[in-house]
Amino acid sequence: MADTSQQLLDFDLLCFDCYGTIIDWETGIHDRLCSLLPSSLQPDLSRSQLLNIYAKHEHATQIAHPTIAYSKILRKVYHLVVEELGCPVPTETEAEVFGASVGSWPVFPDSVSALQSLGKHFKLVPLSNVDSKSLEETVMGPLEGLVFDARYTAEEIRTYKPDLNNFHYMIKQAKKDFGVDKNQILVVAQSLMHDHVPARKVGLKSCWIERGGATSGIGGLLTDLGDQVDFNWRFKTLGDLAALVEKEAAKSK
Repeated sequence: MADTSQQLLDFDLLCFDCYGTIIDWETGIHDRLCSLLPSSLQPDLSRSQLLNIYAKHEHATQIAHPTIAYSKILRKVYHLVVEELGCPVPTETEAEVFGASVGSWPVFPDSVSALQSLGKHFKLVPLSNVDSKSLEETVMGPLEGLVFDARYTAEEIRTYKPDLNNFHYMIKQAKKDFGVDKNQILVVAQSLMHDHVPARKVGLKSCWIERGGATSGIGGLLTDLGDQVDFNWRFKTLGDLAALVEKEAAKSK
């Protein structure tokens, strides 16, 4: 799928999917759910099974409530997950704990150094499904105060990815904020469903950061969505992307 006629340094702005690409949201979601659900469930419920149940309810809830902040989406999803698993009705405190957990989800080990490196060459802009408060907690916590050039969230856009509205908003704002045209934007993301499918639909180039998503993951599988995506680069990690950019930069000197 790679377009060998174009280099990464031909782009001016990297549009990131933060949770799944930079932040290990699957581990964060799984571990927080396991800390709240009855321990008797855990031996019979695999990580992938629990995450698939979560993903199903998250996507449906975001479609049903596109203007609700992500932290409140998580509260609703927690109730739905508990109900499907046949657990006792949760307290609102439990749901609130899950909803407020985003800022504690762990960062992938390579993310901070990779972003620092990429920031020397590109504008860095997350296009995220979370609310502004949760994203700020992530930036000041796991991301160690990393500076993004802009942040575009579902809370301000009033729809959730994979809605094309989010990408149209990002394209418009990138032009307004940085004078960057659509063909100068590269979508960098793990989730095929949330990012690569809509990126193709709106005519954006994209780079897939697998993060293990080739065979598992709640962002969709390549075996299921391969005919709906057309990413131009593919890397295992964000660090691998940053390394190639540095090689291109060294050759251009």
